Amino acid sequence: MYISTVLLSSWLYSIAAQVTYDKDGLDITSMLGYCIPINTEEVYFDNNLITHVSSGYFQNLPSLDVISLKYNQISDIDDFAFACVSSITKLYLYDNRLSAVRENMFSGLSNLETLSLSRNNIQTIEPGSFKDCSAMTYLILGYNSLQTISECMFSGLHSMDRISLRGNVIETIGKGSFIENPALVNMDLSHNDIHSIEPGSFWNNTALAKLDLDENDLETLPECMFHPQKHPNDLRKMIIERNDLQCNQSLCWLKQLDNDWLYVVDDDYDTPCAGPEALRGRYWSTVTPEELNCGNIVPWENITCGNITENSNCGNIKRENLGCGNITRENISCGITVTGKFDGLRKLLVYIRSPWGFSEAHLPQAYKVCVIV
Repeated sequence: MYISTVLLSSWLYSIAAQVTYDKDGLDITSMLGYCIPINTEEVYFDNNLITHVSSGYFQNLPSLDVISLKYNQISDIDDFAFACVSSITKLYLYDNRLSAVRENMFSGLSNLETLSLSRNNIQTIEPGSFKDCSAMTYLILGYNSLQTISECMFSGLHSMDRISLRGNVIETIGKGSFIENPALVNMDLSHNDIHSIEPGSFWNNTALAKLDLDENDLETLPECMFHPQKHPNDLRKMIIERNDLQCNQSLCWLKQLDNDWLYVVDDDYDTPCAGPEALRGRYWSTVTPEELNCGNIVPWENITCGNITENSNCGNIKRENLGCGNITRENISCGITVTGKFDGLRKLLVYIRSPWGFSEAHLPQAYKVCVIV
């Protein structure tokens, strides 16, 4: 007989209650990767007090598919920390204290499909940080502190079809920001402080179907933000509500597309013009090309955009020795040890919820939990 799933939430609560009756959480300040059974497929260290992810935590776990470290206090992740578990497809780091993403932080994750980094304090992302993550389809960076999106920030993410940058403090979208992301279908840039989108910002994103620019500080949109001759034919919705649009000749190109194949407004919302004075308060959908003085404007598909490159200059990142050697499972000191036949273990939850909800956990550190196989 073997245990196919270990749900430590209720199991460990009874242990915690014997130690401190008035506490309702599990105080794990570091992960015990050496104790995880070798056949584990999912590991959850949510709602704890972990502050650091070391490069030695996750090794020799060939079946591991999911790592969840949500709701911790992680402020640093070692380079190559996940390189020895390249099998994982989902990594959740939601609601921690990361302030930067470094070049080798996610190296080796060639099978990763979903990465959640939302609700941290990320201010910088080094170019090449996701270079190894060629299988990633969804990157979640919402509600951080990013100010600028620049070229090569997302290099290597050739399969990414969805990205959320919602709720940052982004002011500028730089030229070529998404040049290595041709598969992008859904891009959420809403609820930022964007006042500038440089020409060429979305030149290689011909698969875009939805671009959300809601609630920013945009006064205009450059006519060369998309490639005039290779524009995204599937783009049917570009949301620009709650901006400061100046409805003038600079937006004639957008009116051309809006009348052709692009929906700039939702059925439920429209975008009022912030200026000029004659059009202030008028909804975008009601403004005519004549009122924008579009009389002799060159058709958008014939626009010449100057010296904007379609090629990436992101180069290759240097691969280091990942150091995925064998683990020694001897001399591991654990306050609480759970033993048994875990050959069929598929999920390990190091997470606790009391009858009164969860908190940041207060079980003394001496009572660490190990599962020994």
